[in-house]
Amino acid sequence: MLPSTRKKLNQWIAAMIIAAILFGVLLLVASLNRELFDVRLFSDVSFISGVILLGMTTIVLIGNKGTFDVIQYGFSKFWHYIRIPRKDERGNKEAEKAHFKDAYEYMEYKEEKRRAKPAYFLPYYVIGLIITVIGIVLSFVAVA
Repeated sequence: MLPSTRKKLNQWIAAMIIAAILFGVLLLVASLNRELFDVRLFSDVSFISGVILLGMTTIVLIGNKGTFDVIQYGFSKFWHYIRIPRKDERGNKEAEKAHFKDAYEYMEYKEEKRRAKPAYFLPYYVIGLIITVIGIVLSFVAVA
């Protein structure tokens, strides 16, 4: 199996695991208030977990396009000035891993990193959409 195919397969597996955990947690929380498991409960949990998965994936996608780079730069500069410098094993102060003169240089660095390792969001959207559609279909079944 090619390394790129293996990474994509791992992304699909990770999306399924995240969706299952989200569904399980929401089912547990929703079932605490109800006495029996009915179709309406599964409809609500499916729809909410699918929408949460789609929403979180969209926020990560927007962030991956560089929307929050300036905010990240501001936080990194803030923590740079308030933290205590650490020393390495030779007693020297640690070298700056990513010291940038300004926000533009930081944004260019982040863009290069994104180009070198592109993200793969398709599994999260597909699984989130499938779970949302299942929730919608179950809501129609519950009403009927």
